Amino acid sequence: MDGLVVFETHCSVGELVCPDCSTVSRRVHSRYERHLAELPAAGRRVVGRLIVRRFFCDAPGCPRRTLVEQVECLTTRYARAGPGVKG
Repeated sequence: MDGLVVFETHCSVGELVCPDCSTVSRRVHSRYERHLAELPAAGRRVVGRLIVRRFFCDAPGCPRRTLVEQVECLTTRYARAGPGVKG
């Protein structure tokens, strides 16, 4: 499609810290694709795809079973659209 730019990227952290119990997790549960907001740049539509991993929290008694990679200044938990983006 003319005027469309698509970029795909992934995270590469080796471990995550559980926000509930502070246990370090290195065991990957799964991967999935997040779609970033479509915004114009230089007169073209820009579409972003971000592959993130979900990690297990193996701490006994922790209510959180999995946690997901976040990219600072790019993704936030439960976000549907970025600031100023109309959905």
